[in-house]
Amino acid sequence: MTIHRRKQMAKADLHCHSKYSNHPTEWFLQRLGSAESYTEPEYIYRTMKDRGMDFVTVTDHNKMEASLILNEKYPEDTFTGVESTVYFPEDGCKIHCLVYGLNESQFAMIQKIRRDIYDFRDYIKEQNIAYSVAHATYSVNSRLNIEHLEKLVLLFDVFEGINGGRGKLHNTTWVNALEGLSPDKIDDLTAKHKIKTFGSCPWIKGFTGGSDDHAGLFLGNTYTITKAASPQEFLEKIRTKQTRHSGNYSSFHSLAFTVYKIAYDFTRNHKNMAGAQGLFNNITSYIFEDKKPTLLERLKLKSMKMRKSADGSKVKRLVTELIEDVRGLTDGNINRKLSVVYEKATDIADEYTKMALSGLTGDAKNYRPEELVRSVTSSLPGIFLSVPFFTSFGHMYKDRHLVDEIEQRFSVRSGRAKKKILWFTDTITDLNGVSVTLRTIGRLAHEQGYDLKIISCLTEDEIDHRLPPNYVNLKPIYSFSMPYYEKLTVKIPSVLKALEDIYAFDPDEVYISTPGPVGLVGLLAAKLLNVKSSGIYHTDFTKEVYEITSNDSLKVLVETYTRWFFDSVSELKTTSAEYMSLLSERGMARHKMSVFHRGIDARLFCPMKKQEEGLFTLAYAGRISKDKNLDFLLELFGRLNEKYSSLRLVMAGDGPYLDELKSKTAGMPNVVILNEIEHARMPEVYAMADLFLFPSTTDTFGMVVLEAQACGVPAIVSDEGGPKEIIADKETGLVAYANDMEDWLHKASRMIDLAAAKPAEYRRFSEAARSRVMSVFNWDKVLRDLFAKNKPESLPEKSDGRLREISASVA
Repeated sequence: MTIHRRKQMAKADLHCHSKYSNHPTEWFLQRLGSAESYTEPEYIYRTMKDRGMDFVTVTDHNKMEASLILNEKYPEDTFTGVESTVYFPEDGCKIHCLVYGLNESQFAMIQKIRRDIYDFRDYIKEQNIAYSVAHATYSVNSRLNIEHLEKLVLLFDVFEGINGGRGKLHNTTWVNALEGLSPDKIDDLTAKHKIKTFGSCPWIKGFTGGSDDHAGLFLGNTYTITKAASPQEFLEKIRTKQTRHSGNYSSFHSLAFTVYKIAYDFTRNHKNMAGAQGLFNNITSYIFEDKKPTLLERLKLKSMKMRKSADGSKVKRLVTELIEDVRGLTDGNINRKLSVVYEKATDIADEYTKMALSGLTGDAKNYRPEELVRSVTSSLPGIFLSVPFFTSFGHMYKDRHLVDEIEQRFSVRSGRAKKKILWFTDTITDLNGVSVTLRTIGRLAHEQGYDLKIISCLTEDEIDHRLPPNYVNLKPIYSFSMPYYEKLTVKIPSVLKALEDIYAFDPDEVYISTPGPVGLVGLLAAKLLNVKSSGIYHTDFTKEVYEITSNDSLKVLVETYTRWFFDSVSELKTTSAEYMSLLSERGMARHKMSVFHRGIDARLFCPMKKQEEGLFTLAYAGRISKDKNLDFLLELFGRLNEKYSSLRLVMAGDGPYLDELKSKTAGMPNVVILNEIEHARMPEVYAMADLFLFPSTTDTFGMVVLEAQACGVPAIVSDEGGPKEIIADKETGLVAYANDMEDWLHKASRMIDLAAAKPAEYRRFSEAARSRVMSVFNWDKVLRDLFAKNKPESLPEKSDGRLREISASVA
């Protein structure tokens, strides 16, 4: 009587590497000079069995020594494997294909023919060899495109459903594309590419799973499952598309941990490493070695922990805490160890960053080049410790454009319910139009259900009720005051901590409002995520710096930096059409520019009843800074004061020029300086005004001008900068020549005279201002455009025709 062994669900990790895989693809390991893996075949076998794998194989790159060793030693539960690099002969695009159960003769033939993917496919089909196309959406040599993926669909029938070295986005998008295939789609692809399909029912694909482990850390975490009682049955199930994938996807944390482990294995054979790499070697040795520290090592660790925070000893204490925390994890949970290592590595890298920055920001006005070299050198250990996280993050989102193309070409429904935007800014609570704009966008986006998060960097005491609910704070690790602008504090966030927030949100697009440290984090995020970045040129820093300092060298330095920054974004948005032309003249790419339209909360900023005091009130609001042309404004008011007896100037704001402004107006009783006013109360200020004056030539937009107009206050603005595009000249206000005192005096006098002689006509200016704001500056449309998949339509640049009626009054 024959006894049949009942088939149970069997598991096998069908993709892993041993020390026989030589050449790393990861940038950090290449620069280190490391091999791709140092894992012993025997360790792979033991670990796989301990983690519940029924069958074991090893798939080294174009080598099968490890799998042969195991198959000879454990024939009852192993089979041979190799990850073959094959090529599309038409353009040299590399594809990795996992091959299983082959003998040495078959391997030798594959080595001969793998330069041609079509010959390779025909051979494994002829020989009936089990296979699976590995990480199909990963471009091995940066040549993979959507056409190659279409050809792969025809050439092969089995693919990795989960590659444990890749993130969820790539894995699931490809699986969804393959599961959505139909006979008609296959017919269309066959007609297009003239390639015969692999077998019957080519629209039905088989799937495998494998960890793609290179360091011995994640063996068996991703696997293939099917009913099989022997290696031969398991291979047959792969061939007949009766397997499925299961297990874990990768994250940038786990990938970086893999790099750490491989680097550690490498440094064990290079004992002479010093400096930054020596620190890295010391840390990784404590993380990955199981041996307990000796008495001498324990005493050394205790001594490091007890030292005061000086001369880098804080770094030593952090290293000690990392070692102790890792040693305290005895349950073998790899995710907990990942979390501890990332947190402590971040703290150590941050401490090195602070050490470097403290050397850089001493006396910026008398800075010496050797200090720069010293500061950079001191930060090298932190940089070395951080690099694997950055390279791993970028690796996770490599070839992201293919995901979009797959969704379009294969009609795959995106897993995204809504478009997701991350918005980076260095200013969010300061007194300026950028902060007001971003807080408003954040609040309205939250109220209307848009998936937006605004990211900035504030201390705990700066976080207040003005921030929208969707605000994300990056805790600053260092701060310093700007030279020539001591009231402005620049804050440096922890970049590694920021990566976690960025990774968790996984945006479709990045917006950047400022080119400061937070803006740089946004630019880095967009590059690593492989998503579109839109930089907004809110502020003309070049003009502002020159107005404040009159320093030509500093002006050139600022212009060079800002041009580099905004040249680095995918799309440059300006706040006015004039600035598109101006920035184009400065050498920025005109073809990637568009206007960033603003809106306003017209419910808050609306006309209020003015108290009759018998005075004609001129008003200014905004930052109290020299670059706002406030000396010109005071001179203008002095000239008007000589001409009219019942004038008043009200100024609201704060800034580095406030004390000097108060000193200059000390003997002028009809000048009222209100300091900074809470934004929600600004309509009360505008309600005091009969005419708003804004002589600045450096503003790219002028949010206060828009607010005044929304409150029905006519305005006079300069013909240089963005504010002139807010008003309709001779309809809602006047445009005066920049820094031309006679023109400003003439036009301000004309408005004062009109208000006195023809108040009804003057009121039409107020009505027209409010009407234009309501029709042109609409936040609802701005938000719809931001979150639209297609390019938004332009907002109207001209106000409606009936506004033309009032122009005759001031012509």
